[in-house]
Amino acid sequence: MQLPAAQNEVQASYDVFRTGPPPFIGSTATKDELLKHVSTAKLLHLSCHHLFDARAPFLSFLKLAGKSGADFLYMFEVAELKLAAELVSLSACNSAHSHIESGDEQYGIVRAFLAAGARSVISTLWSVEDSSASVFFTDLYRRVLRDGLAQALKMAQLRLLADPRYELPNFWAPYVLSGHWNHPLSFSDENDASH
Repeated sequence: MQLPAAQNEVQASYDVFRTGPPPFIGSTATKDELLKHVSTAKLLHLSCHHLFDARAPFLSFLKLAGKSGADFLYMFEVAELKLAAELVSLSACNSAHSHIESGDEQYGIVRAFLAAGARSVISTLWSVEDSSASVFFTDLYRRVLRDGLAQALKMAQLRLLADPRYELPNFWAPYVLSGHWNHPLSFSDENDASH
């Protein structure tokens, strides 16, 4: 259950933007800390575990610090948030999974973040490997202000593909972008990013 590269991943995102509070890592990455900052954050980077439940999609969750179910961030809770986030990055396994109900209603954690007000969400189609995720997001964030979201995503994937350690598609191909793909990101205000 450990994610040893997650600390490097969230620290790298903070080092690029240098806005908002320092990253919440390990035991400080709690639901309470997230909820204190989530409504004003322009960037949310969540490097954690995700569990999707197709039978009860509203009970799908992101596992934050803590051992009880009350410490998890559930899909139904995300949908009730009021977000100002330009980008939510879900560096968690299978975070793009969703369930389609009759009438084409889609239920999943990505849809919940978009419904809560996030402009864009980066998620994963399958399980991601910890160290490659760190390389991917570090490169993505270095490019995103200059190149925009879609181009930064493409270039970060190509960088993984060019690395002999990560050239197989299971490393570089799971990342997908939902929402506004062509808008420029701006994280210039203080207290506008959370990790």
